[in-house]
Amino acid sequence: MTKVVFRCDAATIPEIGTGHIHRTIALADGMVQKGWLHPDDIYFYTREDGAYAIAKDYIELSDYQYFPLTANASANSKGESIILAESDADLVIIDRLATEAHVVKAIKDKNIPVVVFDDLGNGANEADLVINAILQENSNEEKIFCGYKYLILQSTRSSTQKKKKSRLKLFVCFGGYDQRRLTEYLLDTLPIINRSFDVDIIVGEVLDDDYQRLNIQLNKARSLSLDNNYFLYKKPKQFYSLFSNADIAITSGGLMAFDSVNLGVPSVTLPQYFHQLDTLKRLSCLELTLLASEEMELSQIKLIDSIQMLIDDPELRTAMFVKGKSVIDGNGKLRVLKLLKGLIKN
Repeated sequence: MTKVVFRCDAATIPEIGTGHIHRTIALADGMVQKGWLHPDDIYFYTREDGAYAIAKDYIELSDYQYFPLTANASANSKGESIILAESDADLVIIDRLATEAHVVKAIKDKNIPVVVFDDLGNGANEADLVINAILQENSNEEKIFCGYKYLILQSTRSSTQKKKKSRLKLFVCFGGYDQRRLTEYLLDTLPIINRSFDVDIIVGEVLDDDYQRLNIQLNKARSLSLDNNYFLYKKPKQFYSLFSNADIAITSGGLMAFDSVNLGVPSVTLPQYFHQLDTLKRLSCLELTLLASEEMELSQIKLIDSIQMLIDDPELRTAMFVKGKSVIDGNGKLRVLKLLKGLIKN
């Protein structure tokens, strides 16, 4: 029996959100689909206290094993090192922004190989395999693989561009945790745009009071732009169906910025964090998104101009769709699985 441990978290906390757990679940799904592992062979070690409680919800929707960690085993703590080293795993995969070297060393001292994803910590230097699909840094080391061709996305690559139509559908989502309240900012902005459109607004982890406030703001937006239709969804099961059916996406700089390219949906983007700003700058330079902020500073004028530009210019939308096909092919998970195959004991 082979045991693979994923160490990742999801939380309503800045710099964590839900992207790490979505990516690792997609990778676990690939291992099972390949026939390498049974769901019972895969364990997710995640915190479930306080703001981290949302992780359990996502894992319980999958068929994988769940091992709860307490605050005593927080990221890069001695407690975490001990638990992972004594997990009796055949492979440990860590997905977070920064892992310290002592954690990886403790695991490897038990002869357990370690893989890290988009990790800026010094623990990446000790790992057996480093996948930097998003936080790209050039390296000549054989164990480091960089570039968008290693992106693990849950969306399915779109090969057909949407037909032109007079009334466009907008898709709005700023991640599983909207740290900067960008959804509210957008609801203040959309009624100012003098264009006809329908808009699907998606929110993830929000408190009941915040959700009620969004509904009030949504009704205000409806009253200010009677020609446009606004729809609000909370963690919808048809998330990717709504996403793929859109003509324009307005989102942040996490995995959804890449999902937008993968789905062939031209995007306007805003950063939640500084590392997202770096991501969006790269995508903007590749002409794959319109970055609608001045660095981290929000600019309503630039946001309005960017949205109107995409609405008014079908040729620009076509160009972004075509360019996206050449940059992201949707086969990143297959490439990563190929790299992992030698580390998984069958």
